[in-house]
Amino acid sequence: MVHQAKETNPDYTRNSSYAVDVAFDDASDTAMIYNDCVRPIVYSSLRGYHGSVFAYGQTATGKTHTMAGNRREPGIVPLAVHDCFNYIATKEVEDHRREFLLRVSYLEIYNEQINDLLHPGNSSGIKIFESKKDGVIIRGLKEEVVVSPEQVFALIAAGEAQRHVGATSMNEHSSRSHTIFRLLIESKSTAGNDNSKNNKSVRVSSLSLVDLAGSECIKQTGATGQRKSEGHYINKSLATLGHVVWKLSESSRTGVKEHIPYRDSKLTRLLQPSLSGNAQVAIICTISPSVAHIDESHNTLKFATRAKRIKQQASVTEVVDESTLLEQYREEIESLKQRLRELESSSKSDRDSDVDGIQQTLVAAINNLQRLILRTRVGARQDNTQTSNQESSSSENEKEDGKEVYDDGTLESELERLKGLLGSALKQNHINGNKHEVPRKNQLEIDEASAAPKGNDAVFPETPERDEEVERLTSRLRKQEMTASLRKADSEFLQQKLQKKEQLLLSAVDVLDRLQVKVEELEQENAQLRAKIQEQADLLVLHNIGC
Repeated sequence: MVHQAKETNPDYTRNSSYAVDVAFDDASDTAMIYNDCVRPIVYSSLRGYHGSVFAYGQTATGKTHTMAGNRREPGIVPLAVHDCFNYIATKEVEDHRREFLLRVSYLEIYNEQINDLLHPGNSSGIKIFESKKDGVIIRGLKEEVVVSPEQVFALIAAGEAQRHVGATSMNEHSSRSHTIFRLLIESKSTAGNDNSKNNKSVRVSSLSLVDLAGSECIKQTGATGQRKSEGHYINKSLATLGHVVWKLSESSRTGVKEHIPYRDSKLTRLLQPSLSGNAQVAIICTISPSVAHIDESHNTLKFATRAKRIKQQASVTEVVDESTLLEQYREEIESLKQRLRELESSSKSDRDSDVDGIQQTLVAAINNLQRLILRTRVGARQDNTQTSNQESSSSENEKEDGKEVYDDGTLESELERLKGLLGSALKQNHINGNKHEVPRKNQLEIDEASAAPKGNDAVFPETPERDEEVERLTSRLRKQEMTASLRKADSEFLQQKLQKKEQLLLSAVDVLDRLQVKVEELEQENAQLRAKIQEQADLLVLHNIGC
């Protein structure tokens, strides 16, 4: 329960107690909020449940910082992205292996218009539809298949560059739009008979991370003109969201089904899948410590109390449908492999001179498609040697990419040192019988070390201090990897921006060259016209003299 202090509550008739799940104070950081409230939803979304996390509250209370964060303190979005890829890379999902296909989209709702932040020129073609089978569908929104956290961060950086942000008297960098970052997840078991029904079923889920613009009081923000109009649209959509949440909470409390006005705003329409029941939801409500904003804080806490009463009954979404992108990729891979086998089975005398080139093209296409499908790696030790070699080469390429970004090598050496310490500690921990979830590389080292003499126990005695050191090193390693990913994404994004500027510069130079040629042509024409005029003038003078 959250209670208001008597010193700040002159109205004793007002209910100043609110029910929330967890209350964080100014000593808490984003990592604590993420670990307590968000990480379980992220893991559930990877297991097939729809998940949604959004920040709600008054403007300038820290919603965008909580969701996006910065390089020193990553927010919920980068933490969730990293956890998704770490989950796939280091954990055995349930009791068997799975393969994943991840896609991301990024949009904003600005003045009740949906803008595609990943493809700004395509915003006019975005439409919202609703079907009984698939629920709310957003057509025309660009979705990018992703294979690494760095790729996701680069896309987010590109989207942030397109987002509407402005200054008010309360917030120098006030969000003027609601943003929804969505990770679409398709996964399929790779165990069992390929013809079995279970093997053909695909789990389809989504993880929506929403940064809502803050509610505004025009008197306090001092907004005028465009900022005032933006504030009007923001408050209107948030009021509709509050009304929808109130309706849902009353329906959950009384058991009476009522009409829910999702269609009254674009925001509630897009949040309908999250609020209508089949999703795991976390709402992070932010309030100001200032007494001057006590009324806004009360409204935010009332919203939180009502939202807490909404009953959610999330279930795994599993379909047997060849229209899923994962199945389409798999079918395309099998089709390409079949064509490759047909070429290889043909006799050498029947081959054309272009057959080798076609084979290389087919192999490259197959490898490119397989790279887009992520697989759990703990069980992958049982795969064939070719798969292991592909993973090893992929890891080496990733390390090489990292070295290209960080010239000084300081971060790489620190990461390697921490990994070595962590691997040694976890190796001994495994020998002593403790179970830890570790990356595939360390797991292989542990398996080799398990056959070592038990005399090694004296090196790492089993003590609480050692467990604390392992946890500290793990946390430090995660932060270092997070920083590395963010820096790499920043570098890629800045490189893209630089390439675009260079293209614009080349285009401008080309235009200037054409203009210079045109100017020279016009000068020649002017010279010819001046010569003709002078000739006509001379003839006129001669004619006058003759007269």
